[in-house]
Amino acid sequence: EFIGLARGTYIVEVGDTGPGIPPGHLDQLFMPFFTTKAGEQGTGLGLYITRDIVAEAGGSITVKSCPGNTVFRVEFPESA
Repeated sequence: EFIGLARGTYIVEVGDTGPGIPPGHLDQLFMPFFTTKAGEQGTGLGLYITRDIVAEAGGSITVKSCPGNTVFRVEFPESA
């Protein structure tokens, strides 16, 4: 969902109503090679690369999660 422009910052939020992210994983989500997938189903690079792309464009990405409500928030300065 595009939230809009607030104080010179574009804000986009993406959320879902799934089981949530365990609190112990929140600090690791953006680390390279962190994955909760078994075997060879994932590399653990998706959020790491996403964070770097957003940061390179001058923005930031954060996540808040509890059961039934996980929200990723991406913010970009108006000049980006």
